[in-house]
Amino acid sequence: MKKRVPAQTHFDLLGEAVDTAVERAEKRGYEVDSHEVFTQLKTGGVGYGETARASITLYKDGKEQRKGLIVVIYRMETGRYELTTYIN
Repeated sequence: MKKRVPAQTHFDLLGEAVDTAVERAEKRGYEVDSHEVFTQLKTGGVGYGETARASITLYKDGKEQRKGLIVVIYRMETGRYELTTYIN
């Protein structure tokens, strides 16, 4: 039986966390608009003890899907970022 490797949830950089969220959606066959990701998550940063939330539009074959990529990033007091992401 194949062992399941847990997904990484903690990151040193905000960009790493955001890129991982996008990669997870792409592995499931979805496309995302990089401009939307940039404007919703990579600008402004996240303060210590704060949470950034975004709902990113998903596409397949260029067509907008009813589902979206939900991304929640919490910046811990240590400075690391905790990523929670799912498709809803």
